[in-house]
Amino acid sequence: MKESRFSEEQMVSILREEDRLPVAQVARTHGISDQTIYNWRRSFGGMTINEVRLSSRAINALTASLMVTAWTSSIPEWRRLQQSAP
Repeated sequence: MKESRFSEEQMVSILREEDRLPVAQVARTHGISDQTIYNWRRSFGGMTINEVRLSSRAINALTASLMVTAWTSSIPEWRRLQQSAP
């Protein structure tokens, strides 16, 4: 999947501009299509920049937690006991 030119925070900031100005004008200013703004609106709706930051931090924390869980569960029980013994 292609990486976005805009961060999630920038997308929300552009959406807040769109609240004040017509969609076509905001899209033209930022060099994106009207449809892109509508897609962002569907994804980020009424979120604020702080809410986007919190949700991305939560996703990063959850991903890290799942990776640790997957790694430790891949080690056999007897090996974990051996490693923890003095």
